Amino acid sequence: MINWNNIIEKLKNGKEITVDPKIWNSDNLEYKKIYDAWAACNFNLSSIKWINFYPEIDFDKSICEDLCNSLEIKMHRAWISRLDPGYFAPWHWDVDDNIEEYKSYGDIRRFSIFIGQPHPAHFFVTDNKVFSNTPQGTVYEWIDFDSWHAGANAGLHSKYMLHLIGY
Repeated sequence: MINWNNIIEKLKNGKEITVDPKIWNSDNLEYKKIYDAWAACNFNLSSIKWINFYPEIDFDKSICEDLCNSLEIKMHRAWISRLDPGYFAPWHWDVDDNIEEYKSYGDIRRFSIFIGQPHPAHFFVTDNKVFSNTPQGTVYEWIDFDSWHAGANAGLHSKYMLHLIGY
């Protein structure tokens, strides 16, 4: 059994994701589509922020390898996301510059694991499902790897999830 609390405790700095266009690949127009949708809906753009942590950089890659073995997939990519209180990731799909390469290996599968302790007012929505106060260690396999989704933290503690994309 994985000690998620221990993994969360040891996370390094991570990469802050905001609407700042300098951090996005401006050659990929999918990012602009998402940003334009948020701006058109009049989202408070300063409240959009999350932190991504990557295997080998911010945490031990063996965690992802063990999960992939148990889920019977081979990993394309993985990351842990942290959503701090008062921030959200509005309705979007994940743009991936390497998606065509991933498709060449076969059907893409995506999993999200709720690795933080459950707390009130932590929300995740995808595939017409709403997750709230979800037990630590819950694994969800997405219906479509590129589904629209959103996350919000109106609680008092940071919200953590691990995401795996594989085949």
